[in-house]
Amino acid sequence: MLAASFAGLGWSAAPARGWSRTNLGAVSQPAPAGGKFVLYARQNDSLEVVALNADDGSTAWVAPASPSDVTPGVVATLAVRAGTVFYLETYGTPTYGRARVVARDAASGNVVWQSAVGSFETWPEICPDQTSAVCVNGKIGGVGWGQLRFSATTGNVLGVVQMGTAAYPGRELTPDLFDPGVRGPEQLLAVSKGKLSWRRNLSVIFTLSHATTDGGWDFDRFGRLDLFVGSVGKRPQVKHGKYTVRLGPRMTAGFSTATGKVKWRTPGLYSCGQPLPCPGRSQAGYSSASTLPSPSVGIRILETGTVSGRMNGGTPKVSHDASATIQGFNPVTGKTEWSFKAGRNVFLLADKGSAPETGAATVVLKTPSGYVALDLRTGKAKHLATRSHAWCLKTILYHLTHTIYYGGRGEYVGQSGLYPCTLNTRRAALPAKLPSLVRLIGASTGGMTAWTDTGAVHARPSSG
Repeated sequence: MLAASFAGLGWSAAPARGWSRTNLGAVSQPAPAGGKFVLYARQNDSLEVVALNADDGSTAWVAPASPSDVTPGVVATLAVRAGTVFYLETYGTPTYGRARVVARDAASGNVVWQSAVGSFETWPEICPDQTSAVCVNGKIGGVGWGQLRFSATTGNVLGVVQMGTAAYPGRELTPDLFDPGVRGPEQLLAVSKGKLSWRRNLSVIFTLSHATTDGGWDFDRFGRLDLFVGSVGKRPQVKHGKYTVRLGPRMTAGFSTATGKVKWRTPGLYSCGQPLPCPGRSQAGYSSASTLPSPSVGIRILETGTVSGRMNGGTPKVSHDASATIQGFNPVTGKTEWSFKAGRNVFLLADKGSAPETGAATVVLKTPSGYVALDLRTGKAKHLATRSHAWCLKTILYHLTHTIYYGGRGEYVGQSGLYPCTLNTRRAALPAKLPSLVRLIGASTGGMTAWTDTGAVHARPSSG
């Protein structure tokens, strides 16, 4: 009876088998908090935080949310701790980016605390070096741009590290590592427990010419190793509305979180998350104390050739001489542990998204001899039968008409929808038993595992 009464609203439930919601406009994977599944959704041209009851998928509560001044290409991420969910909520007219950091009890939907009104450049996250605190980059109450730390339980401001200017607030590269926006020369700085740890010129760490975060970046914080590990991009050549990027050489560096001192440098572009998931790194779509562990094996890609395209969009073109070699390396030393020649793999070279996965650290790659499953822990590859299936990830894009970032078109990048697929990424039937991979990318609570597809949220019994 209950399922039938909500069928017209895109909701169906069969508790023994699970449930699906197709009417939510979900743009993130769910987070488990207070016995609920909590996620971001787009409804009526606005961003919302929605909590779903785990047993049947019905809506427990809904609250307005805001991207504030977060760059549209940075995916929306919730932070959760001890049954509380943290996010940004619109204050006043959405167009101006004014917002508050809000802590809400996930079980009841009641507000626990909310910050003063301000503008924010990052989504709230659990501070990696202080898990009792929530970190966000922004400004409130006349305080200069910087990293703000709030007590997760009371909302009291624990510290402010000023780093940017009113004109350019800087950007977070990974938790506790920032580009403060200084140019001539470009700089990096690090924060620890609410205080500035160090500030260095980027060229001291990355010694390649034209290295800059303006060309992109990928970093991880290896807290137990006292290391930041990652890469920055290079400025593309732009002429007559067309860009060209030389794929090589690139550099991966490991440097101290405490001092900024470089421990090692190697060729290659650090690649953890997209298109390849580093073994040991969380694939969950939310921030919590349980999502903080760093990769056990680092992944980098050595590339040659060029990628070009139009500045106004379209499909990138990969040169015929381009090639990619994937390497797994020891994060402590940077030394290569295994190597796999992927050849002219357009998917990797043009950064077309996340590779299909068959396991927590196993991805599907297309080679001249067919599809292979590459174990990113060991570098071992095995050929797959054409009838084999995997799980695909596709980026969710959404529009917020009334929230235009610096005069843009209001298009934002959500998290990736997860769905079962064939090796050529066509949709496949849902398997009878969920693999552990779904629990790692989605969320589990109350005996149910839920995940966001590109057009729905599904849940099945975790033991099924």
